[in-house]
Amino acid sequence: MCRITIAKPVPLTEIVDTDQILLVLAAPLIPVQGMATQARDVLAQEIALVLNRKTGHTDVSEFTIGKICSASQNIENFVGIWRMRAPGMRALAAGTIFELQKKSPWTEADKKVLRELLYLGCGLRCEEGFGQLRIWHKQKLTMGEVKQHSDSVAPVAVQ
Repeated sequence: MCRITIAKPVPLTEIVDTDQILLVLAAPLIPVQGMATQARDVLAQEIALVLNRKTGHTDVSEFTIGKICSASQNIENFVGIWRMRAPGMRALAAGTIFELQKKSPWTEADKKVLRELLYLGCGLRCEEGFGQLRIWHKQKLTMGEVKQHSDSVAPVAVQ
């Protein structure tokens, strides 16, 4: 027995109007062509090229990939009906963070296409949850101030 509660959908975070945004893979990305050995090639093929094509930009370098922090992983599945493993695939690991750069200012059509890509995912096996993207919000990391020991406290002798 299980209970499912369906809540109102929460809108995706508004895309800021900057020349670059950070995206993170929420699930591994299995490339349509080849293996995920070169992260830049996979991201350019699966994200930048798709955005350039779907937005109708004649300049194929309108959307480009900037800095990347990534790792790859092997995806293996077990097919219960066949009682055997499916062939393994190399994928970009979840947690891969990269910059999506844009030459000209964002238009509403650009934002719409990016929202669709965030919603649908990219690469192979999106219907299984692979290739999910999210906007990554930079966090300003700071350290707390270092507290000085007070000289007014007398040391305790240990016996």
